[in-house]
Amino acid sequence: MTTMTTTTDSTISAAFRAAFESHPQRETDPALAVDSARETASALVPEGVTGTFDDQTLTFRTAAPATTKTLTVHNYGARHLPVYRVTFDELERRGNAEPTSRLLDGSEDHWASEEWEQPSSVRGQLCTIYYLFDADDIVDADDEPLEADRYPWDAEHISWVELCPAETETQDD
Repeated sequence: MTTMTTTTDSTISAAFRAAFESHPQRETDPALAVDSARETASALVPEGVTGTFDDQTLTFRTAAPATTKTLTVHNYGARHLPVYRVTFDELERRGNAEPTSRLLDGSEDHWASEEWEQPSSVRGQLCTIYYLFDADDIVDADDEPLEADRYPWDAEHISWVELCPAETETQDD
């Protein structure tokens, strides 16, 4: 996440919360107060920027820009040997992502705060997608930790895609 996005998100989130807190009917009609606060804070969203308001946490998060990033798929255990290149849309996620136990300090990915892996498939072959997140990616505008389902699970955060070992069954469904 860029500094501009973080600043924009935190400024809009602060306005969203302030408008809700100061709404005269927030106790008697919280839905009306949230709607009114969202409308007030929407005026601060810069032209051309899109995002979502979270009515539960009273925060705003800028939407990730559309991407056509091409990802390299590697053989199992061989990050330096690319097999082919794919787009994010070609990856079929097949399960929940889980944090890895890889120690990031001292690695080439030392800048990342967390690494996650997700079982997937690509072109009929099972694979694993590895995501890296820096500290700004995993906190909200108030620097509170995000739940994992709110992480930016997008192409920009994929570190690499690795095919599963050859003895793993191929999935064609």
